[in-house]
Amino acid sequence: MKNVINQATPHDAELDSKQIFEAFYIWYRNYEHKELDNQIKPFLNLAVPIQSEGWLRKVRQALYLSSGEVAKRINMSRGGYTNMEWNVMKKVATLP
Repeated sequence: MKNVINQATPHDAELDSKQIFEAFYIWYRNYEHKELDNQIKPFLNLAVPIQSEGWLRKVRQALYLSSGEVAKRINMSRGGYTNMEWNVMKKVATLP
């Protein structure tokens, strides 16, 4: 198999499916965390109910994000996002 890494390709060039597969194959062959991935795989499909009031705020804080950063990422005002957190905490609104 050709070494895809050594091929000179402009950064904006489109890759075909064969090139993508070859690049993934090379990356995965050298991936060092396969065993860890296999160890955590059973936990990825667990259904964990979120029952805590204010869970939306707790998730944001656990990710070390400000309300302004989250609001910007979801394209809304900081005040609007803060109101949404407040409404979720007071169970006025819920997220699916």
